Amino acid sequence: MAASPPPKSSPTAGSTRVVEYDQYVDEQIRRTARAVRAVDVSQSLLRVISVTVLSLLAVAIVEHWIAPGGLGTAGRYGVFACILLAGIWWLVRDLWPLLSRGINPVYAAQTIEQASPSLKNSLVNLLLFRSHRGQLPSAVYETIEQQAAQRLAGTPHEEMVDGRGLIRWGYVLVAVLAIGVVYALVSPKNPFATAARVLLPWAEIAPPTRVQISQVAPGNSEAIRGEAVPVSAAVAGLEDDEQPMLVVLSPEGRSGDRRIPMTVGEGLNAFRATWQPMAGSGADANSQATVRYRIEAGDARSAVFRLELLTAPAIAVRSVRYDYPDYTGYLDRTAEGVGDLRAIEGTRVTVFAEANLPIASAQVDFQGDGRPDLKMQTDKQSAEVTFPLSLRDDRRTPRHASYVLRFTSTDDRVNDDPASYKIEVLPDLSPESAILAPTNPVLDVRLDESVMVEIEARDPDFGLDRVQIIGESLGDPVFDQTLLNTRHEGRFTARWTFVPEEHDLQVGDVVEYWVSASDVRRPEPNRVVSDRQKFRIVAPGRGEENTRDRGGNRDQPDRGEGGQQQQEQQRGDGQGDGSASQQSGEQGDPSSDANGEGQADGDSAGESSGDEGQQPQAGEEQQQNEGEGQQNGDGAEGGVASNDPAQQGDGESDTQGGAASDNPSGGDRSGDAGDT
Repeated sequence: MAASPPPKSSPTAGSTRVVEYDQYVDEQIRRTARAVRAVDVSQSLLRVISVTVLSLLAVAIVEHWIAPGGLGTAGRYGVFACILLAGIWWLVRDLWPLLSRGINPVYAAQTIEQASPSLKNSLVNLLLFRSHRGQLPSAVYETIEQQAAQRLAGTPHEEMVDGRGLIRWGYVLVAVLAIGVVYALVSPKNPFATAARVLLPWAEIAPPTRVQISQVAPGNSEAIRGEAVPVSAAVAGLEDDEQPMLVVLSPEGRSGDRRIPMTVGEGLNAFRATWQPMAGSGADANSQATVRYRIEAGDARSAVFRLELLTAPAIAVRSVRYDYPDYTGYLDRTAEGVGDLRAIEGTRVTVFAEANLPIASAQVDFQGDGRPDLKMQTDKQSAEVTFPLSLRDDRRTPRHASYVLRFTSTDDRVNDDPASYKIEVLPDLSPESAILAPTNPVLDVRLDESVMVEIEARDPDFGLDRVQIIGESLGDPVFDQTLLNTRHEGRFTARWTFVPEEHDLQVGDVVEYWVSASDVRRPEPNRVVSDRQKFRIVAPGRGEENTRDRGGNRDQPDRGEGGQQQQEQQRGDGQGDGSASQQSGEQGDPSSDANGEGQADGDSAGESSGDEGQQPQAGEEQQQNEGEGQQNGDGAEGGVASNDPAQQGDGESDTQGGAASDNPSGGDRSGDAGDT
């Protein structure tokens, strides 16, 4: 586009006309100078970009097809140094002068005249004569100035600067870029990766390969020492016979990398492998704090990644203190290095644990269900907790069968797989009790007679605390006699005389009685009752005919002994079993001595009292019963005792029609084998 011509001069406006020509010429020269600067800078940039792209393309070709495995670290730094030095040289020698120095007006004028030959050096001459204006006539200078301005106004601005060199370097850059794009499309290896490796030699960028490895996980991360680490990657460009490998690099100074084949995972080109640090030696040495690994597939190698190995949080039982219940008599003890618990119910256990990391919090998790049940007291890496061992309501199953210890370290790490410890709770066994005599479950008792009741009790483990014989009639208490009210270990036996008249009973009353035994367990003792038996109160007139209906020794009380209570406590097995209690001044039945060992009826366990005049009557009944026993084979019905020594043989006979006695202690008791 041509510049606007200067205004025409008038005869009276000479001075104004000179000023306008001068300003116009200077403005055009300044515009041309700026254009020249822009063209030169652009041309320089195109030149350096073209050279740089061409150089990187050459380096890519070398790394892809000439250097096996790609450029090493030294080669990458060498190329980077060359590029850096060339760039510095270009900045100093080429770009900086263009930016910092001004364009000479004469050079700008020459540039305009080269683009427009019609100026015929008039613009350059004007600039030269301007410095010697005082030596020229005014008319001559004004003529030269007018001529230059008019010719300059006729020259388009776009033609004032020669841009052909800029266009040529533009073509060069386009050609170089086209070559690079074609190579990137055709080559199986990525030239842009080479450019990144050269321009960033300090970065861990894998060399370009036919096989592409990406999305390596977990990358640079942390892992728990001893726990499995899953590694995955996306691998593209594999041939049929190629398999990706996870390579665990050996520590520096050691040999033998560990190679783990990777299998096909989920997703496009996905592969995975699992590896456990510390599982072996060499690359997984226990002493390592950092493990290096990479992925290899075909001709490709990924960057080297690092795993920082952390110590797995762990807590273990150091010792257990057992505080046994006082009533057991056991001495408290401490078990070292054993976390499983085993003790009698009611024992308080204190678990002392030690962790391998500072503890922020710790809990006891019964049954290992993931829910914290008890909070532990902590101190640095130690923790402790106290709790009792107890049973469920069935008195057999522990309330908690196992426990684990969970803790969180001060750096928020949790032991996800704690050890499980067993809990075994031993029950305090209940006592045992039985009525030895009378043996009949229901016994008719005359209102004016006395019946000897013999009982036994024992506690299988720690001892008895209380033994009672209790009777009631129609739900109302009749008697509650305490036979033992202190601690007793082993078998306990006692005898007690029941006299109906002493309890205000009437004919027709039925008394149900039993033995209650409690042991020394605290705070709640174990209590057991024996099988229940009955006394049926009958009139005194039925005395002789009811003699055969007694399950225990029956004595006709005299005035001096009626209603007297007699007890015998015997400690240890085999004492007083089946033997008769002899009163002073009384004579026993001679026939009883002929029976040898083990009187056949439990009646012999009672008191022998009365005069000798009653013995023949008893003998007559015995003879009668003997005859009946021979007819029936197994003894008399209805609980009638037979005292015939010939029938008893060695002191043992069958039991029929009555309740058998219970002897939980397992000791022999002679006299209990009598026929019923």
